[in-house]
Amino acid sequence: MNNAKLKYWPIFFLVTFVEGVISLVWLGLIPPDAKSSIFLGFSFRRLLMIASIIVILAIFAFGGWYSWHHRDWRERWLNPSRRPRLFRWLTVVTAIIALGVELILLYLRYYDPERLAPFYVRSRPLLGYLFLSCTQLAVWFLVLRFGSNLRVLGRRLIIWILAWGSISFLVYLALSPTGGGELHTRWYIQTFDPRRYERHGEDYCALDYQGSLEDQYQIAKNIRQRLANIDRQKALLAIFNKVTKGAKTNTEKHLRLLEFIQKSSYHTPDISSYSEGDWVYDPLVLLELGDIWCTQGAILAIDLFGAAGYPGRLVQLAHHQIAEIYYDGDWHYFDTDLFGNGETVLDDNGNIPSVAEMSRGEYQKLDVLPAFQEFNVMDCTGSDAGGVYYPSYFYFSSEAYQTDVPQGYYMGLAGAYEFERGWMAIDIAPNDEVLLNDFRAQYTPTKPIFSNVQFDAGYTTLTVSFTATDLDNDLAGYRVFVSNHSRGWDYNQFYGDESTKAYWANPGGWKPDMYEQLFELPPSNISLIKLDADQEQVDIPIERGMSYFITVMPFDSYGQSVGRILYPASNELKVTVP
Repeated sequence: MNNAKLKYWPIFFLVTFVEGVISLVWLGLIPPDAKSSIFLGFSFRRLLMIASIIVILAIFAFGGWYSWHHRDWRERWLNPSRRPRLFRWLTVVTAIIALGVELILLYLRYYDPERLAPFYVRSRPLLGYLFLSCTQLAVWFLVLRFGSNLRVLGRRLIIWILAWGSISFLVYLALSPTGGGELHTRWYIQTFDPRRYERHGEDYCALDYQGSLEDQYQIAKNIRQRLANIDRQKALLAIFNKVTKGAKTNTEKHLRLLEFIQKSSYHTPDISSYSEGDWVYDPLVLLELGDIWCTQGAILAIDLFGAAGYPGRLVQLAHHQIAEIYYDGDWHYFDTDLFGNGETVLDDNGNIPSVAEMSRGEYQKLDVLPAFQEFNVMDCTGSDAGGVYYPSYFYFSSEAYQTDVPQGYYMGLAGAYEFERGWMAIDIAPNDEVLLNDFRAQYTPTKPIFSNVQFDAGYTTLTVSFTATDLDNDLAGYRVFVSNHSRGWDYNQFYGDESTKAYWANPGGWKPDMYEQLFELPPSNISLIKLDADQEQVDIPIERGMSYFITVMPFDSYGQSVGRILYPASNELKVTVP
């Protein structure tokens, strides 16, 4: 019954051969990667794919030539009625191979587009050719077997199409953005490593944070597309659980999340945006970028806590926004931007207060913390050595609000757990009202600038000269830390005379490993020398053959009055005595 159709075998082989030639040309026209080139500009993988297509072409070319010239061979081996069991299995196998190749293509296209796009582009000619040829073979086998019985042929084709389409559709739903990306979500959760994001945020002198605004916009858009199919609720809850794992109280969870976001973020000169005025608020995109301003960090915190069932709200301060999280019957402030390394105010009971509670109590506890420590070293592209505000000014000074929006409004989500929308003002309850003060801005001293490093004639004394200023003129003195080992961090720039730069302990600049040492006092196991404000040089006893690590840290009267310990420090000097 199939004899009449057997004469079309040579044409079938010819069509598949031509399709293979097109695939081979397509593969060859894809621009090669010069870094992995081993022959004729092609990588080993590309050469292997080219060889695979050539082998398939050779098989189809031989089949076409031999079936054209040997009719008896065509009747004996290519006739389903002669070998029904063989052709039944060939139909199933070719269909399964075609379906498997299609699923591989779907995986490469939709699972992780940014990472897998190069593999998808380069393998598409080979995989596409395999898919097309195997699909054609499966259909051709069905036609040869049931072509004379159109009802059976139609029923078989419908069953194959429905089964094939259903499997493909389910896989597409699991992988694609429009389908919800369940597999991608699971993989994202499984592979999410909080430390990787912390390291990214700590590496704020990396090239990732440099470049034109247009480049930064495009990076944000690419990340949004790559993460579009991830279920935010599931992913954020998983991140919350990973970061807070082992925390026994809500306060401990708060501190874990605070440290995570502070370490994972960097306040760049330009806010993360998709385009001019189109800011990034998507929590997963923000974590990937690491470029997070105060408002974005606050919303990220609210999203993370919200995924775990904790209510949150935005708090408007002067030129600054923070979050407050509700648990244990009260609100608790959450500042991701002005502070670092998990630094926050704790009351006498070890709890984190709300902004309103701080305003009615010891609000100057904010100024004890080493605020702006990250900003002090964020000079990757060069900056001056200016001092910084004490943070209570932005929280509680009526003067600060005269140049910004009035204090006193909170914002919450208009609906249940929404992203990038739905924010609305919240009426202030009496116990939520923030009390403002009439104090003026207080500034920390500037980083000291070195002007001279000099040995005496007998190499028994080292004299180091420096200077620092204070914008509110309350510089009280200096502390000079002298040790036989490094403090473990330094700026990306050197602040001092060119002649003193030769003694810079870390000319390599800022590195992520330095982050936590930024919040510790420099070592002083050799000596700690205290100087008055008018003493701008120090004499350090030294011995020949020894190396001395020296840090100068100014302090001011206001900081001393509130109990501050850590101030903007100088570069670290390393002086080896001849």
